Amino acid sequence: MFFCYLSRSDDFGPQVRYTIFKQKFIILRQRKVFNYVKGNWYFVIKSIPNDIKLHRLTKEEAVESFLKYKAVKKKIEWLGVWNGKKWEEKTEPTAAMLQELQQ
Repeated sequence: MFFCYLSRSDDFGPQVRYTIFKQKFIILRQRKVFNYVKGNWYFVIKSIPNDIKLHRLTKEEAVESFLKYKAVKKKIEWLGVWNGKKWEEKTEPTAAMLQELQQ
C-alpha cells in the first residue's frame, strides 16, 4: 500500500493537498491564501470549523457591519486597521462611535 502527501502552493492561488492512494489523486481540502491590505479595516466572525475574516474600506462601513453582526448575537472579534506590520485602533467599536462617524 502506497500512501503519501504532496502539497502545492502558488503565490496567487489556493494551496491544495493531494493524496496518492493506490495511484489515484484525491483532493483533501483547499486552503485559501488571505493577504491583509494596508488601510483596510478587519474583523473576524468566529465560527466552526473556520473563522471568517471580513474587511471594509472605511471605518464607518466596518463599524456599521460589526455592530450589525453583534446585534444578531454572532461571536465576533474586532481586529482594527492594518498598517502593514501591526493592528491599530484595536478598541471594539460601540454605537456611540458609529454616530460620531456619521456626523
